[in-house]
Amino acid sequence: TTTGLMQAFAGTLGMQGSGTLDNSAGVIEALDGEVVELGGSGTVTGGELTSAGTGVIRSISANPTLNGSASTVINNAAIEIPNSARLRLSGEVENNGSIALQDSGSDTYLHPLDGPVTLSGDGELTLTDSPTNWIYRGSSTRALVNGPTHTIRGAGNIGWSGVPTAFTNQGTVIADSTTNSLRIDCSHASGVINQQGRAFTHGFEIHLEKATLLYEFAVLGGEGKLLMPLTLLDAKSQA
Repeated sequence: TTTGLMQAFAGTLGMQGSGTLDNSAGVIEALDGEVVELGGSGTVTGGELTSAGTGVIRSISANPTLNGSASTVINNAAIEIPNSARLRLSGEVENNGSIALQDSGSDTYLHPLDGPVTLSGDGELTLTDSPTNWIYRGSSTRALVNGPTHTIRGAGNIGWSGVPTAFTNQGTVIADSTTNSLRIDCSHASGVINQQGRAFTHGFEIHLEKATLLYEFAVLGGEGKLLMPLTLLDAKSQA
């Protein structure tokens, strides 16, 4: 348990193992030029994450978790998920900083657990221009909510046909990468895409097989609106 300030100062602060750090009354900070590493399969619950200058908080393994179920995790830091690493989220993460999926070809993951997982705050979840950035549930019946002032942008995948993930967009999703699209895939009867927020913009893809697409409204590229009711056609152009 930490009730004060933990800092990466003049080096790297590494958090390893499989235990739980109760940070609900504390702050974990990466100072300018320093790194806080989240390793092993440990869990950080609640509290604040922050960074200064070029300081970062970085996931370096497959199973670290930020748990905002009992106490919201407040992120005012730059969080990095490097190529081939993973980060798991549960509960609510108020992201006022940045969370960056940095895949460069080796599959990089953000897994919602114990859902629905809500990304609130006014920050951004960014994905590099790669088709192998993955955001999908890490356990059964989990879901992801993109909060009203939160933005997801870049390329890769939200959901996967092999692991259907319900996705509710109350904020903004922007596919603004140069080469690769942002694929939103709920190709399963239990997959739901619920669009309640602002625009899905630019070159995104929505892939549906047995899934449900629920729209309140959406503006595409600043033009044209899709309003309920919205009729979806199958491969044979049948409603």
